[in-house]
Amino acid sequence: MAIPYGLGAGSIDAALNFYVAGHYSLRVMNFLHCFYGLGAVISPNIMAFALLKANWHAGYLWTAMLQSFILFICIISLPLWKVNKDADEDNEASESVGIISSLKVPGLVLTLIAFFSYCLGEATSFLWTSSYFAGTKSNVNLELVASFGFLTFGGLMLGRIIACLISHRLSDRKPIRIGLITEAIGILLVIIPTS
Repeated sequence: MAIPYGLGAGSIDAALNFYVAGHYSLRVMNFLHCFYGLGAVISPNIMAFALLKANWHAGYLWTAMLQSFILFICIISLPLWKVNKDADEDNEASESVGIISSLKVPGLVLTLIAFFSYCLGEATSFLWTSSYFAGTKSNVNLELVASFGFLTFGGLMLGRIIACLISHRLSDRKPIRIGLITEAIGILLVIIPTS
């Protein structure tokens, strides 16, 4: 079940990122990811509310209803996506390359490794946060522990909001450097008190 879900979610994510990167500014891309963070912040709280008021089945049902609403919005917004259709067809005809040719682009393999590492870190920290509190803090109720999953994505969302506000004033490399420095400081703040 997880493999089809992952392939579907990954395909939608890649297609949407590709479309936005090709047609809009870095600021719009940051807003896209900011709202992804907003959804990821809301999701654990839906499950926490379901555990508090009903059961975990209700949490999945409510999430499925929310996903269906988002699908409906996407379907009715299809005409907006066709605005750039002619430009897309011209670009596809002139820029189509295969996977092997794509892998020969300088820096692509390192970018794929960095992206994989980022996704691994994001998933690990998201899963670890709730698991850590559930396993070490017996005095914290499960509903509150379920809502702690939002900490990771809340931080990502806050970072994207800040990036949206400053990215149009900076070159592409400066926000990356600022992000790396901020992450290094955050890691040090976590490691130093525990050592």
